[in-house]
Formats: sequence, structure tokens, C-alpha cells
Amino acid sequence: MTARPAFLKSRAAAALALALVATGADARPVLRASVTVGADLVTIGDFFDDAGALADRAIFRAPDLGTTGTVPAWRVIAEARAAGLTDATEGNLVEISVTRSAREIGAGEIQRLVGAAVARQMNVAGVDSLQITFDAPLEPRLADQRSATPIRVASISLLPGQDRFEALLLLDRGGSQDRIRLRGAAVEVVDILTLARPVVRGEVVTADDLIVDRVPKRQAGAVRPIAPEEIAGLAARRQLRAGQPIVASDFTKPVLVQRGETVAIVFESPGLILTARGQALEPGALGQTVSVLNQQSKRSVIGVVTGQGRVTIGGRTPVASLAGGPKP
Repeated sequence: MTARPAFLKSRAAAALALALVATGADARPVLRASVTVGADLVTIGDFFDDAGALADRAIFRAPDLGTTGTVPAWRVIAEARAAGLTDATEGNLVEISVTRSAREIGAGEIQRLVGAAVARQMNVAGVDSLQITFDAPLEPRLADQRSATPIRVASISLLPGQDRFEALLLLDRGGSQDRIRLRGAAVEVVDILTLARPVVRGEVVTADDLIVDRVPKRQAGAVRPIAPEEIAGLAARRQLRAGQPIVASDFTKPVLVQRGETVAIVFESPGLILTARGQALEPGALGQTVSVLNQQSKRSVIGVVTGQGRVTIGGRTPVASLAGGPKP
């Protein structure tokens, strides 16, 4: 084997040394310009990339939840070096921005949380069955975003004989808990149906005439909750005023055939349809049985109201009666 010249060995060693120096320089901790943390302490690893074994060492207290503070870069370097990160430098940075992240608990979430607890205490179906008001407006709160239970109801007290409650909530702030006391009223409510306008007897109501109102259950009394679709298309049995709570018994099927009205008599059987004019001898709603006088034969027939001014009879009625044939 041919031996390498000494000067070549020296150059190779120098190149290796430079590479090692460069690698070491690249691995030096790099200070970040901005930091976001969730905990109440800021660590060396939060401030620096490549902090190594000292990454978990806390050197500053974090700002309040949801806020941002600044710290001079030289102070971060000084604290890091004092903790053992001796090769830390600030580079060109003058100050470091530190933000403490947080989870916002909105007023709606707080209301639902308290409402559910009150509903359980009152033994009602759920929070939708309650009308809850608070003595003071609810304000959003900031909690530790790492918490599995950022806010919870610690206790609920119902005042005997009243619709009043007092609630104690605990808010997880990370290193501490805030105690929040809320007071208000909770009333069990039900949905009732009312009219948007006055309705006279016999008038047919539509969906636009109906309003769903929520009222205290004790005020509703024996009024059974009904859906608007149960009433729309029916006729009022009596005169009803606007805003009046209504029940199913206030309505009936609309009268499609009036007594004395001229109607179409329709005879239907397989392969045969006959029509004639008649006079209703009694009023009838859809599906009801009424008597009709055939104006040609002067005989009365019985049929079923099948539409506005229309009565249909089946195949058992003699065709002669419908068509005006000779009387026996």
C-alpha cells in the first residue's frame, strides 16, 4: 500500500476539526423571538430550540391567562446561563414576547352548565324545560386550556318556596381555582299554542295564525301542549281572541258542506261514475256522513263528504234514485 504524504494527513485532520466546530456551532441553543405557553411557568425549552437536558428547567413565571408579556433578551440569557445553559446567546434579539394561552368559557356555556345542574336539582326533564335568569349579566371567563374540567358546578342551592337558586362554580386557572358565585331564578316552563289574531266561529286557521309561547307551567294549568300542525287546517268551534291559549277541543274539521247548499252528488262503482245535483239536508265536514236530496228524483240519499260541496255515495244506492228514475 502506498503511504499518504504527511501534508495530506494534516489537511484532512484540519477539515475534520472544522466540521466538528461547525456542527457544534449549529447545535447551540437558539433563542426564540416569541413564546406561547399553557402552563404558569416558562421553561428553558420554551425559550430555546435545542435546549437539551435543561429543556424542562423553569426560569420565569408566565403572564396571566390569555395575556402577553415581554422580557428583555439579556435577562433570558442570564437566567439560562445561571441554570447551566452556558452557551446561550441572545443573537440580535432585544426582547422576547411571551403569551399564556387560555380557553374562554363563554356566558352561554356557563348558563347551560348552571341550567343543567338546576334541572337535576329540581327533577325536571332538562334545561330546555327551564327559564333561567341571572341577577347579574354573565361574563366570559378564562380557564387553563390543559384542564379536562375547566369549569364545574361545585354546589347548587334552591331556596324553599321560591324560584331562586344559588350556584358555586370552580374555574381551573392552572395553578389556582377561582370561586364564582351566581344567583338567579329558575322557572319550569311549557310550550303552549296561542293565536296571532282573533278567529270567528267556523273560520279555518293556518300555520301563520298560530304562535308557540313559553309560559310558566303553573300558569298553563291543564292546557296540554299541542303542535301547530295538529291545529292548522281546522275550524274554530267558537270565537277565539288573539293571544288566547288554545286546545285541541277548540277546533274541529272545517264544514265543507252547508245545510241547504247545492252540492254535487257523485256515485262511484267499478267502471261507472254518475253525477247529479242535490241539496244538502245537513252540514258535514270532510269524511262525515250527510243526507242529500236528489233534486231530480226528490229522494234523499246518504253519502260521505269528500270535498268542498261534494258528496260521494257508494254502489249500494240504487242508480235510479240518483239518476231520477220512476218512483215505485
